[in-house]
Amino acid sequence: MTQFLEALAMGDVFQSINQSAHDLAKEISKTTKKKHPSSLVKEHKKSITAIKKVLKTSYVDYHGRMKHGMDLLVHSGLLAQIDVSKFFESVSKKSAPELSDTLFQHKIGISDDTILSFYECGTHFFDINDFVSAGDIFLVLTFLNPFVPSFWVGLGMSEEMRHEFDGAALAFLMAAELQENGYAWAIRAAECYNKANKPEQARAVLDVVINETSKHPKHAELKNQALTVKKCMSSR
Repeated sequence: MTQFLEALAMGDVFQSINQSAHDLAKEISKTTKKKHPSSLVKEHKKSITAIKKVLKTSYVDYHGRMKHGMDLLVHSGLLAQIDVSKFFESVSKKSAPELSDTLFQHKIGISDDTILSFYECGTHFFDINDFVSAGDIFLVLTFLNPFVPSFWVGLGMSEEMRHEFDGAALAFLMAAELQENGYAWAIRAAECYNKANKPEQARAVLDVVINETSKHPKHAELKNQALTVKKCMSSR
């Protein structure tokens, strides 16, 4: 699905987000069952590279937001101060999820169960309408393990609720890239681009969805949804 990220490169760059614990655990384990997930890095290298080019501009005060997210996890009792110092020693040298054979989550010794607790903390803030805190925690999660679609979905929804539509679109595109048949998130990204007054980017993403879903009859409903969104854009 790298076409979605290619569409993103052409331009400048309310529902519950609660994923069931069982499903999310499976999602995380797919990326962490190998200590050196080089196959994932290779598969999504183009996508993460695209993200690295636009992340700083899409998420204003990226490092400040990361620090806020980590502070929230510390105050919630989910993370030790020693982990935070180790985290920022490395994160200060980077601007986006890293590409290496070891997940950053593993480099600082965070288990899958702990990552799941971080996610639950993010959904808690979302559910009480604290979308700034929720988004910052999900931003941390996408750095620790950028290959889990639900982390990007949580970030996208949080940004959308704050009317930060560029950042929301970027996050939804990553969810679409990482999730098998993630066309619904690509459509959501297009809607965010449209809200951000970027119709060209929105149409580029929708055209990819329409083209891809046309190849498979089982995706007819998603194709119709994309066509409807595009038609509504044209009528404005």
